[in-house]
Amino acid sequence: MTSTRQSLATNLKVLRARYALTQAGLAESAKLSLSYIGEIEVGRKFPNPEKLDRLASALFVKPWQLLMSPLDLLEYQKYLETVDMFGNFADRIGLRLEEKFDAYLAQKGK
Repeated sequence: MTSTRQSLATNLKVLRARYALTQAGLAESAKLSLSYIGEIEVGRKFPNPEKLDRLASALFVKPWQLLMSPLDLLEYQKYLETVDMFGNFADRIGLRLEEKFDAYLAQKGK
């Protein structure tokens, strides 16, 4: 099995586990057959671009992410989670500062 096929097979399994999806659940979400999912996960089949898009959509990732090495995919997903966490934190701080500034201006205007 090529490294790309192996990466795809591993990433499908890891992402399915993350979202508690069975092969049947992934097959249904991606509108593919259960046997086809199994064939991909053991490296016998490799999806065409359209099917890769459907798999990626069902697993909430971009198609190219399915082809990354599993370690790179894990690091990339951790990076995205960190960016999201800091973005939410910055939004909350920004809102608090804005509220305090508005309160200050309102008090000053009295």
